[in-house]
Amino acid sequence: MSADELIIIDNLEMYHTDMWSANNPASYNNVKYEDIEHAGPPAAPLEFPMPLIHRAQRSEVSVLDHVTGRVYHEKEVISRAPQPTNYGLRTVGPRRAYLLKKRIAPCTYGVVRLAIVLEQNIKQEETRDCLQQEDEAEWKSTGGLVAIKVLSCEQVRQNLSPDSSNPLNEVASLQLVGSYHPNVLGCDEVLQSEDELYIVTPYKAGKDLFQKLMGVDRNAAKHPQVQQHARPLKRPSERCAREWFKDLLRGMMHLQNKGICHRNLSLDNLLLDPDGKLVIADFGLALRVPYTDWSNFGGVTDASEGSLRRLILAQGHGGNTPYLAPELLKPGAPFDGFSVDMWAAGVILFLMLVGRAPFRVAHSSDPKFLTVAHKGQLRSLLQSLHIKISDDAVDLLQSLLWHDPRRRLTLQEALAHPWVTHDRESSESETSSFDGSKASKCVKFNPSSVCEDLNCRMGIFGEEALGRLSLGRMSSF
Repeated sequence: MSADELIIIDNLEMYHTDMWSANNPASYNNVKYEDIEHAGPPAAPLEFPMPLIHRAQRSEVSVLDHVTGRVYHEKEVISRAPQPTNYGLRTVGPRRAYLLKKRIAPCTYGVVRLAIVLEQNIKQEETRDCLQQEDEAEWKSTGGLVAIKVLSCEQVRQNLSPDSSNPLNEVASLQLVGSYHPNVLGCDEVLQSEDELYIVTPYKAGKDLFQKLMGVDRNAAKHPQVQQHARPLKRPSERCAREWFKDLLRGMMHLQNKGICHRNLSLDNLLLDPDGKLVIADFGLALRVPYTDWSNFGGVTDASEGSLRRLILAQGHGGNTPYLAPELLKPGAPFDGFSVDMWAAGVILFLMLVGRAPFRVAHSSDPKFLTVAHKGQLRSLLQSLHIKISDDAVDLLQSLLWHDPRRRLTLQEALAHPWVTHDRESSESETSSFDGSKASKCVKFNPSSVCEDLNCRMGIFGEEALGRLSLGRMSSF
């Protein structure tokens, strides 16, 4: 899908249905790397289905604050544009709009903004002489908040490259994975005007995992030294790290079931939702994995029809260097989309448990990479650094960080590993730099209670109310 294919699809009540059942054997069977190598020659990733993008209008409207009853004139309201129908111009789909508020974070091609969800204001009974003030407002605020990526279509066309985030692929992959899995950030809807693309996703009030472990806000997280993990991260307890890692694996299972390779898993693309659960975000570099089509000799198909996935032809590096699997750094080398995601998951777990990256880059020029990924001496490396984690944790990390993908754990094997399934804490290190002594628990944050409290006292439109919300970054590019 090229950058010129910014196409709006109108008059569609349904885009696609979920064809992938929870028991799809193409993704859930424990396929070995050798089986993938013999499934057929490496193939290009499949094209994503055409994304559903509705035409947008950006307008100045009056909005009723549902808390205070006051009416405001707002200049930055995004909604679906009316379409011609047999009954004249009508808005197809949900009657809602979004009031753009403060900027949350920069992103490739644009910015992420916090927005208040609006609903149409149903006019109440008219008085004899005039309408009540609240009936004059076209829209009414709700208690809902969303995060909207506001992207410049011109910047997308000018700067898109194989190693950069592709917003069209992101939209298509978000719509393919759906918005119902608790560990995958879904997409509410996508709108497009002549100049801008709006990707509407649920708002996550907490930090991303990078900010959480680094103990910094989103502005400090953009510093180059911080981005390169130049200083140690705060180490959660193994119990907390396990819960986050299990959430990551569950989200990856959902992606594999859909036949999708994320290709950019990293701490700053993992969000913490209000319940403390980990959520996978940022699908701009995602690929759709090809599967062997047994009904068409030599052909490929998707995860719903195929039985064995294929290796993928080289697609450039992509992703964040500290998380890249070694096979992605070999020029022209094919790779298994699921194996490179498992490598990234291993790096993420290492960062959580150890507080530092295992190596600068997965290349033979890095001595630590040779020690861990080639020689299998992770345990001795940790001992030399005086870092203590449980034996099961060491075994899991070593099994995820083999340079040879044939030796690397599959997702199913990782889910069955004793460290992941372990319920007892007696044999594990309880040291945590979150509190400096005993292991901390995964702290949950519930922004809804904060919103409700602030709304009662100030109204949803109060800048002070919005300013006191914990604004988490949606993603980092």
